[in-house]
This record gives sequence, C-alpha cells and structure tokens, in this order.
Amino acid sequence: NMLPTPIPRTHTSRGFSGLPPDQTPALEGALRGTIHCPNTDPQINELLSSMLASWNEPRGTRDDLAQYYYTDKDGTRQQHPFVPLPLDHFDPQHPEEVRTKRRRYLTFEPDTGGWNNLRISFENILTLAALSGRTLVLPPEQSMYLLYAKKGDTRNGYRQYTDYFNMTDNSDFLRRVPIISAEEFLRLEGGDDGFVPLNGYDETKKQHLLDVA
Repeated sequence: NMLPTPIPRTHTSRGFSGLPPDQTPALEGALRGTIHCPNTDPQINELLSSMLASWNEPRGTRDDLAQYYYTDKDGTRQQHPFVPLPLDHFDPQHPEEVRTKRRRYLTFEPDTGGWNNLRISFENILTLAALSGRTLVLPPEQSMYLLYAKKGDTRNGYRQYTDYFNMTDNSDFLRRVPIISAEEFLRLEGGDDGFVPLNGYDETKKQHLLDVA
C-alpha cells in the first residue's frame, strides 16, 4: 500500500493548522468534511477527503446554534442582524422571486488561474454569499485556463461553474444561496428601477449586453 496516511477527520482546519482545539470552541463537535466519488475504493475516498475537503461536516455545536440567532445582554433571543434566515423556497425556474425575497446580490470575476484556484476561490464565494445572505450572480460563461475545447464542442470551450458543481438541484442549498445567471440579473435589475439601469443604452446595445451575459 503506497497511499499516504489520511489526515484524521478530528483534525479540523483551524485546530489542525492554526490555533489549538482548546482555543477554538466553535470547533467542538466538528469533523472534517468528506468526499464520496462513486465506484471508488473507500481508502481513496478517505484520502481525497483528508486532502481536499476544506469544510467541516458536521460543524461545531456552537456554530450550529448561533447560525441565525444570538442572545443579547438581557438574555433575549434575537435574530442575527447579518445572517438572514434561509428562504422558505427558491425555484431556479422563477428567478424573479429574488426581487422580493433576497434582493441583495453578490457578483464576482472568476479566478484566472488553474482549476484548483477556480475551485477554491468559488468555494469562498459561495461561503461569502451564504454568510452575507446574498443572491449569487454567476458570471457569463467563458473559457477557463487549461480546460480546452474538445472536438465537437458547440460552446467553443466556454464553461460555466454549473458544468462542474451540482448547485441548482440542491434545494436546501438554494434556500441559503439563491443563484441566478448574469443574464437573469440584467433582466431583473436592468430596468429604470433596477440596480443597473440600462436606460442609457439603445435597444441594440441592451441586447448586446444580454447576449454577452
């Protein structure tokens, strides 16, 4: 067996590479997350989890309890001012719902590095969107470094994050992070009362922006 020894799941990120566990009470009860690849030897899955999982699952008891509420100095339970409750439901087929349910957006530019840079930065973006209670706006699909077009590729090598991350089928995740495309964002917020009004452009320019998105 030439496989390296996996990092134990009890070695959670901050306690393992930063402060010791007795100084990070938020990690009490937490375990390192796991990765399960189908038709893969369990030893390989365990090794992949120890090398690639950058999250904890389950999270620490303290984090779970303090996720949406806190207790003020008078002992009264209050909703957290910066972490909103999840939506009751979000349907990707009806993105217009975010105008009334979660009209706070996070846009971003993709990392220009290799796949691991793209993956890690995108995981950070998802976390930021969840913690700040914002609707995530995916950038237009584009070419990604070293992910070249294959023969017969009708998209000319252009890629989108949804090609690699299964997000739109996870209803529980979408309640916390509604996700819309750049085109949907412009259609929702490009009017006179939108965050990015396009009233300064003629119809040709507006359509060009939508086509690019």
